[in-house]
Order: sequence, then C-alpha cells, then structure tokens
Amino acid sequence: IQSKTFYEILSEKSKRTILLNLPGTYPPLTSNITITSLLTQGDNCVFPENLKDESDIFKNYRIFPDTSLLKKGDLQGYIKDIQQIEKLRFEAMKHLFQKDWDCFFVVFSGGDWLSHEIFAEMVEGKAPKESYEVFRLFDEAIRFVAKSLKDDDTLLMVSDHGFKRAQGVLHINELLLKKGFLEPDFLNPSPPMSHKMEEKLFDEGDYKKVSPNFLRLGLNNVFVEKIIRAIRKLGFSYPLFLKPETSRSLALMMTSESYGITINDKNRFADGKIEKTEINEIKEKLKSFLLEIEFNGEKVFKDAFYKEDVYSGEYVESAPDIIFGDSNWGYSSAIRTLEKNPFAVVPRGVHSHFGVFLCYGRNIVAKTIGKGVISVEDITPMILYLLEEKIPKNLDGKVIKEIIEKKFLEKHPVEYCDFEKPTRERKEYDGDEIQKKLKSLGYMS
Repeated sequence: IQSKTFYEILSEKSKRTILLNLPGTYPPLTSNITITSLLTQGDNCVFPENLKDESDIFKNYRIFPDTSLLKKGDLQGYIKDIQQIEKLRFEAMKHLFQKDWDCFFVVFSGGDWLSHEIFAEMVEGKAPKESYEVFRLFDEAIRFVAKSLKDDDTLLMVSDHGFKRAQGVLHINELLLKKGFLEPDFLNPSPPMSHKMEEKLFDEGDYKKVSPNFLRLGLNNVFVEKIIRAIRKLGFSYPLFLKPETSRSLALMMTSESYGITINDKNRFADGKIEKTEINEIKEKLKSFLLEIEFNGEKVFKDAFYKEDVYSGEYVESAPDIIFGDSNWGYSSAIRTLEKNPFAVVPRGVHSHFGVFLCYGRNIVAKTIGKGVISVEDITPMILYLLEEKIPKNLDGKVIKEIIEKKFLEKHPVEYCDFEKPTRERKEYDGDEIQKKLKSLGYMS
C-alpha cells in the first residue's frame, strides 16, 4: 500500500480503530487492535496477541475455511465450515465492540466464498440450506450493530463488488500463449498463487511432478498428452499447471485478481523484453486481440481499456496496461498443460462491477441514490469526514454530500489537507523486519 491508509491517518489523530478481517492489514501499521485477513504470513492473525488471553474466541479464530473439503467434493462440509468461521467472526465482533473505539471496521467474507461456488443455486433457491444460514448470520450481525449504535454513531455498510452468474472461466494466459504473446516456464510447473486459500488447496495434494520435458511436449503432442493423462491417474502428474516465463514473454496476466494484462516492459521489470518505443504498438495489439475474442459466436469482452483511461496519479504505472471491460466470464491466470480450450464452461459466480452502499445515522438524509453516483472510492473520504478529519487533497473519491444533513454540512464543511507520504518502506514487510515492527508496536513480546 503506497499511501497512508485511513486507519493510519486516524491513528495519527489519536483516534482508535478496530480492524477485523480487513484485507491488506498484515503486518499491522498501527498499535490499534487488528485481526488481519488476506496476505497474512504465519499462523497468527490476532494483534495484540494478548487478546487470546481475554477469550477463547481469538484462540480459535481462523481467516479461511478448510479448502480441502472442496477438493474432496464435500461442498456441504465446506459450507458448514464457512458458517463456523463467520460465527466466530461475529463473536469476535461482539467482544471487540465493547472496547473503546472511534472507528470499527469489520469484513464478513463468507458471502463471497459461497457465491463463487454456488451463486446460481442460491439465486434459484436450490442451494444447501446451510448456505442461507450464513446470510441469516449476517442479518444477525447487522441487527446487533444497529441496536448497539450510539446517538452520534454512523453506520456505513458496503460491498466492494457484487456477484453475477458466469458462463465459466477464461484462461487468459492460455489465450496469450496461443497468440504468441507468452511462453510458459516448463522447469517450474505450478499454478500461480493468488493468496493463502489457493496455497492451502494446492499444498493439500502432496503429489510428485512430471518431467518438464513431458509437460513441454504435452502442450503440442496428442500422444504425449495421452501418456501424461494416464500417469496422472496414478497420482504422479499434479500439478499440471505452468506459470509464464517472464524473460521470454511479451505480455501476461500476472494474477487472476488483476483483471488485466501487463506488458513485459524493460523499464518496469528486471527481465523485461519490450522497449519503450514498442509499448503503444503492443497495447493496441492486445486491446484488439481481447475485443476479437468470441465464444459460440458472441464477443467475450464488451470493452477493454488502457490503464491511463481508468487510473490517475503517480502510481498509474503499477497497474496492468490493459484493463478488462465487462464480461460474463471469470478469469484465471493459470496455464493448464493438458487442456487445449482456454474456455472452461463451468457455471460459477464471479464478481460484478456494482456493489451495495447503505448509510445510517442521525446526520444522514433518508433517500435513495441512483446507480453510478457512489463509488467504493468514496468510502475513505466519508469515514474521515464523519470523524471530522481533513481529507488529503490527492485522495481518490469524494464526500457524498447528497446524503448528509444540510445543517451538519454547514457546521462541518469539508476540509482538505496536504498529502503526506508514509515513512514505511517495502523492506519492512520482509521476514525479520515484520517481527521487529510487530514488537515495536507492542503486538508481540
């Protein structure tokens, strides 16, 4: 995270934050209570650790469900495990709610996990009953918060995306391979990991790898492919995935969550291939390539964008060069060695561009805002404004004045301040430096 987070800004102003399951919070950046989420390293996600002495809730707390249940085909067991995780999260929330705080931020992830697996079934009322119990638990959590609000509290309820039914999963790097933009790494066969859930699922299977030469031949030779498939049945052929070999690739999808294609630019990457003078030509080719992709006679992408058309600011260069437009497909960055069709037609729930926003409090106007007025970028300015803090001038998003009482706005006009870069460095996130940081914050002894 290149800029100061909202909770760093609040902490500097002596405001107390409690963060429960907010992604990207490991390692903790303040001395306030933080229960970390995605990207957590190691076994501990509870900071400070002495919270475990207060309640067994924090001793038993888990970030992710048991993905091995999915691997075994036990969908019902997986759903029940999600239910158990969210029950513990709710109990943790109730425990922490009793402490002194100025900003309490909690994320419930179970709806996302369920929707990826059984979104269509839930919409049609055909999902296992345990899945609906998870959403009833969320209703309970909302009811608890609503009853616990004080007169001067404001509730923001936000989803950072929605869900929709996808036709299946499109393997972008396989398409790039077929068009000559990418070369696979045959010496290190493995799927690209996105986060701990995928790592855990992958590690569950302690399989031996097949010879890289078999993998290389298997991509283009039907006979060798049949041999590998036969070996696979004996448990010796997993993982049959490849990652791009960046030193020989022109462009690639770096992770399944990036929703775009990155050009292997010499100015950005140590093993880059593309000269600055070639970038625009490659970008045009990639965009045209995406817009030409069809499945059963229908275009896959309604649009595709250059990163400069989507993002602004000093960190635009960090974004993928081509951003996917709307589509009815999910995306994967994995390259499968024994599949010739990049289109995996499996009904699946995928993220949609539109989420939900609800705001409640004594200074909030009762009204409905139309689609497209509010952005997820507006949440940080709203949090800072409602806590009567100045908003950094270069912060994306806005204060949503349409929903704030006129008298409150007049008494508390929106104020801005100069932007200050954080003093933390990237090295603070590596190995021993993380431990030193946690000890300096009083999280560990």
